[in-house]
Amino acid sequence: MKFYSILVEDVDDKFFTYSSQNEKYSPGEWVKIKFKGKEKYGLVLNEETGLFYEYKISEIMGRADSAPAIPEKLIELYKWVSEYYLSSLKDVITFAYPKGLKGKY
Repeated sequence: MKFYSILVEDVDDKFFTYSSQNEKYSPGEWVKIKFKGKEKYGLVLNEETGLFYEYKISEIMGRADSAPAIPEKLIELYKWVSEYYLSSLKDVITFAYPKGLKGKY
């Protein structure tokens, strides 16, 4: 089982851990997830390695077909900008990623 840090669309700058049994996801891919009983989109930030959880982790429902992935180098740049300017990663991605490329949420 693989675990991923996900930035959930329309949620404050917090990362949530989701799992996947069979699929492998790359940083920058948009995925469908269940969040508080609703289907939402999330951005895979990284794969968590070496971690095991004693409680149940929600599973990723699948890839979001309508939104193209953000290249991993851009994700790294967005993280750097967020740290350098003391801004939330969500705000950096919102301003840097063209809204027209996102899927319909």
